Amino acid sequence: MLVNLVVAGVAFVAAVGVVEAALRVARPAVAYQYAPQRVILNHFVESEYLPSELKRNFQGRFRMLEFDTTVTTNSWGLRDREIDFSKPRILCLGDSFTFGFGVENGEAFCAQLEDTFAGRYDVVNAGIPGGAPDTYALWLARWHDKLQPRLIIVNVFQNDLMDVRGHAWEPAGASRPQRISQPGMMVTEDGAAMRDNAVARLPPSMRSLIKESYLVAILRDRLLRDTEAPPEAQAQAPASSPSVTIPSSSDPRLAQAFKLLKEAARSTPVVIHLISSKAQVADSPMDTMVKQFAADAGWPIVQEYGVFSTSDYFEQDGHWLPSGHTKAAHYLHSALERLGL
Repeated sequence: MLVNLVVAGVAFVAAVGVVEAALRVARPAVAYQYAPQRVILNHFVESEYLPSELKRNFQGRFRMLEFDTTVTTNSWGLRDREIDFSKPRILCLGDSFTFGFGVENGEAFCAQLEDTFAGRYDVVNAGIPGGAPDTYALWLARWHDKLQPRLIIVNVFQNDLMDVRGHAWEPAGASRPQRISQPGMMVTEDGAAMRDNAVARLPPSMRSLIKESYLVAILRDRLLRDTEAPPEAQAQAPASSPSVTIPSSSDPRLAQAFKLLKEAARSTPVVIHLISSKAQVADSPMDTMVKQFAADAGWPIVQEYGVFSTSDYFEQDGHWLPSGHTKAAHYLHSALERLGL
């Protein structure tokens, strides 16, 4: 009996190997979020008050299907050089666009914006992938006094609405959370932020084998495509008509997040930078809500649809290529100069 089980096991493994080899030769089409790839992602760390943070004083490789970059952080756990307290500071709060998803440190628009000011300001990149207005508020409330920024740029993207809705504020029911978590997500021991499931708890080498497997990719693509919406799909969703008007009361959690952000900013001037998604040509419902919040707070809006083309984004991923970051830095610089900020 034992011999039969061993033989059957060996035969199964051999069959899986043959199928995997055949698929690698055939290279069938697979949706981007399931595509076989070697992922290197290890720059996250668990946080006592946010869903995750970046490791401090870290340098490591960040690789996905369309890019292979290096992430370097400072002693604050920010993707930036050490903060220069001898200069006035412009603080950039944001998510993966601000962080510079898929580009090098110096290619992110925060770094390029600093260059456009010719060294007059230290532009601090506080972007953390997965962040949203509520996590920005909690981070800012903790660090505002030490940073003393001259200006705060809050970079808002289309997935922020869903991110805020998906966050858990602790203690439960609190209007001013002491901690924000993201149910269903975890930071692995080696520093990857992933969905909390059995695969995420495997050793990194096993996770890599699974992610690089065409067989697993085909199964996930066929079985999960209709039930699992990737972040990239949200990022590339078409914008709605500019005539759509949604009152602030339609999303009280987002409204409360911006209220907390205003309190955390104190008297520091704030500019809202609405980042366009790929092929976006008009306001999304979230854009409309954010503009209402900004008007109530007296915060100017910076938004440019016509600057970008689809060639400024990764072909499959929804984030900017270096050219997109360059364009963002230049129009932000022009907007800030025009606003007298």
